[in-house]
Amino acid sequence: MAICACCEDFDGGHTRKTIFAYLCGALIAIGWWLFIDGAVMGPRTDADWGITTGNSTVQWAYYFPGVIGNVAGIFFCSLNMNNVNGDSSDSDCVKMFTKVLYFSLLAIIFAAPLFSIWILITYAIGAKFVWPGIAILLQNLLIMAGSLTFRFVCVPE
Repeated sequence: MAICACCEDFDGGHTRKTIFAYLCGALIAIGWWLFIDGAVMGPRTDADWGITTGNSTVQWAYYFPGVIGNVAGIFFCSLNMNNVNGDSSDSDCVKMFTKVLYFSLLAIIFAAPLFSIWILITYAIGAKFVWPGIAILLQNLLIMAGSLTFRFVCVPE
């Protein structure tokens, strides 16, 4: 018996993958929403809050880890796992290229939050209001979680 009427037509595995696909998309969307919130609140000066931030614009380096992590996550989810495992009938060159690409994209996905920690530390030095740096870190952690969850749960083998 299904919990809701919308799930009655699906078998158990398909429903799980559908729910996780929506969850992964929501994680990435929430991450970008947090970045936009941090970008809007960063240059704000409010006498009631008693804060003054130094940056009046969002620099390109603040966008960089989120964009690179997002693109790497899309490419990572697009890789054929049969080539990575060596189970396909493709040539050895294609299999080796896929393995190198798999490792490189995984390294980029994990490097994006590390780069955002560097931005957070740089932004927090001398600032009274560090929400923009925290927003960038949360954005990249959510992009990483969404990409990895989608790859290992939703994408068929």
